[in-house]
Amino acid sequence: MLDQRKIASEVSRETGIRLEPNDPAFAMARLVEMALEAATARLNSQIRVRLAEFEKAAQQLEGKAGKIVADKVKEAAVEFNSQLDKDLKAARWQVNELLGDVKKSRRWLWLLAGTGFITATMIFGGGLWIGGHFLR
Repeated sequence: MLDQRKIASEVSRETGIRLEPNDPAFAMARLVEMALEAATARLNSQIRVRLAEFEKAAQQLEGKAGKIVADKVKEAAVEFNSQLDKDLKAARWQVNELLGDVKKSRRWLWLLAGTGFITATMIFGGGLWIGGHFLR
């Protein structure tokens, strides 16, 4: 079920268009949501049927082809898992690298902000000093 108040505030914040919780747009959104739920339920039942058919066919194939086919499937699964592990490790490395870049950027931001603050303070102080000594 949609959280209408949250969605209305998000839409208002992002677009400037104000929605009330009883706005007809929510009725349309609920219709779409219900249609998606129904389609998802149909798809899930079809997937279950197809999965059961696949499992039955796999059992028949395993029975006919014997141990050789089963061993090949197991080898393929092991290879798939191995490749997946490699891909996940590479993705973790890339994420860590990106996080390091973000941390570096943050450090530079703080350094620049601090430098800017110190520079502004020195200019302001210099202006006060000059004003106090030369503009009497």
